[in-house]
Amino acid sequence: MALDSIEALRVFVQVVDSGQLGAAGRILGLASTLVSRRIARLEEELGVQLLVRTTRSLRVTDEGEEFYRRCRRILAEVEDASEAVRPVVGEVRGTVRARLPTVAASPRLHASLRELLEANPRLNVQLSFSDQPVDLVAGGWDVAVLAGSPPDSTHIARRVARVRPCLAATPEYLARAGIPQRPEDLAAHECLRFISDRPQDTWTLTDQEGMEKEVPVHGRLESDNSAALRDAMLAGVGIGLVSTVEVAAAKDDGSLVHVLPDWTMAPFTLYSLTPAGRTGIPRIRRFTDWVSAYLTTLA
Repeated sequence: MALDSIEALRVFVQVVDSGQLGAAGRILGLASTLVSRRIARLEEELGVQLLVRTTRSLRVTDEGEEFYRRCRRILAEVEDASEAVRPVVGEVRGTVRARLPTVAASPRLHASLRELLEANPRLNVQLSFSDQPVDLVAGGWDVAVLAGSPPDSTHIARRVARVRPCLAATPEYLARAGIPQRPEDLAAHECLRFISDRPQDTWTLTDQEGMEKEVPVHGRLESDNSAALRDAMLAGVGIGLVSTVEVAAAKDDGSLVHVLPDWTMAPFTLYSLTPAGRTGIPRIRRFTDWVSAYLTTLA
């Protein structure tokens, strides 16, 4: 089978996205009868039914769902190829799908993101927030940011920030539970712990002379979502971890108190990952530069 052109795929994808032939036609600038004929010809060439059409509804068949997913990838590759060779002048265009750690979600992020979108009116951004590992290729992600050493892969890794967390709590919590004077005092407090492959039963702190001390920690709230733990800390549930930049800003408005200020936690590095071959695409390069600059403000 030889498809007449890539345009046939664009018509099919738009019909599925729109849910109606008429709506797809209005977006594409085609009469609905022409859209219908192109879909019928595509089905004839493929030898399968892609859509079940009635006068009132449109349903995608199982074969149509599979073809749709593959068409989306093909069209994305065509768009990427065009973007990669097109000179970058001013704004970029297209959609960037990115996965960020939950700690990155904040009002400051959205203010910075607004500036990016205002400077690039034809750029679309799809953001997902998670602290769990992600398969960029299987998930169709253009960029992912993760904490710690990047895995061995063909992805292109870029170091974007080094973050040193510290302990903090609200004044209300400390008034109620007391202020820890030494690391060992944490054992008597509600410590908001992150769940990864195993629960955090200890925290390792380092003093100003570089001496490390591992202390047991407990707490009735654990989560695999660092943003949820931050929100719980701000609600006065217990002692949590924030970056030194965040706690300095929170001290100014009185929302947080730096706990054990002479002790810090081990720093970690944030990396951005991009699938090989996509780093040169202007919209992805523009987004990666932006997210790197933003995450540096958290360090």
